[in-house]
Parts: sequence; structure tokens; C-alpha cells
Amino acid sequence: PVEAGTLVKVGCSTGDGVNVVRRGDSTITCEGATSYQFVEEPSCQELVLCSGLDPAWTRLTSDVTFPVEAGTLVKVGCSTGDGVYVVHGDSTITCEGATSYQFVEEPSCQELGTVKLTVKPTMTTVKLTE
Repeated sequence: PVEAGTLVKVGCSTGDGVNVVRRGDSTITCEGATSYQFVEEPSCQELVLCSGLDPAWTRLTSDVTFPVEAGTLVKVGCSTGDGVYVVHGDSTITCEGATSYQFVEEPSCQELGTVKLTVKPTMTTVKLTE
């Protein structure tokens, strides 16, 4: 037991190998019995991470370093290589966990078509005058 007015530091215990993250205030003030004062109620939640992009998404790259927390917005683009590719579908997706993401239209990389240009030499006639 602690006296009313005492500041109490709160944290989360990690049991069974589950990673947790504390949300809200890390310090609360005892008001008496089991009543505490705080600005944002502290809580412990399981930490859900995305470990990378879906392996089926070939050529997709991201602007983040994995792992990232669930809820993180991830901007995706296309890697270059033996062609020029553009993102088709959503270019910003939301991490849900592991390699699962929320999106409206699944992102993919599509190769831009290539254009072959043929340049014909032209002759220019120059008239010289004395």
C-alpha cells in the first residue's frame, strides 16, 4: 500500500515470451485505496510487428526499416533493375502484422512499355557564295 499523493511508476511485465508495449502515462498519482489520477490511462498491449513486405510482392520496396509496429503507414515503390517499373494500386499501405497489410487496391509493380526510336540522318545542303 502507498499513501495518497504518492507518485507510482507503472510498467508492463512480459510473460510467456509475448512482447508488450506500454501506452499512456508512465507515472500515476495515488488518490487512495485503488483510485489513481492520470492524464492518459496506462495500459499494456501486445506488440504486433510487421517483419517485411509480403514475399509475393516482387520488386516492391518500402520507405521503412523493418520491423515496424502494427498501424504504421508504409510507402511502397518499385525497385529498378532490368526495366522501369511503376506502382499500380495503393502506394501507401498499413501494417497489420507479420507480412499482412491493409490497402484498398493491392500494390504491385508494372513494367512500363519500351519505345524504340529510330533516328534517320538528314542531309543539309549549304550554298557557298563568294
